[in-house]
Amino acid sequence: MKCPKCGIDVDMLKFTTTGTMCRACHQAGCSAGAASPAQRMPAFYRPMGLPLFWRDEASGELAAVVEIFLKWVVGEAESVPAAAMKLVCDYCVYFIHAPVWEHTFAKFECEDYLAELNQLKARSKLLASAESVRRWNEECLDLGVDPF
Repeated sequence: MKCPKCGIDVDMLKFTTTGTMCRACHQAGCSAGAASPAQRMPAFYRPMGLPLFWRDEASGELAAVVEIFLKWVVGEAESVPAAAMKLVCDYCVYFIHAPVWEHTFAKFECEDYLAELNQLKARSKLLASAESVRRWNEECLDLGVDPF
């Protein structure tokens, strides 16, 4: 794959909330600047269409906001800041759109699961609050998909 910053063909890219880049660009401090929400999550998936997990993000920003959200879910935090929630919502959209889910359900002819997956994909784009993400995540878990 090619690094979107320097154009060099590399084996692995770094996934950060400021952009996706090769290790050399990341270490050199190249920043994607103010990345748009669509650019905050990577535009690629792992082999077999698997999504990158929130802990794979290199800067630690996504892990920090997901941990705040998870603490809220279990009652250890009173709220989740709006900016943090936006990043969690962006991650949810990225995660549920991973090709692996659709391929798996189609392979085993799980039409009901495919329909439910498509509903979760559509609803992921409407997520805006901690409560909406919590409910959406519960439905993902019912389907056997675990974003967090």
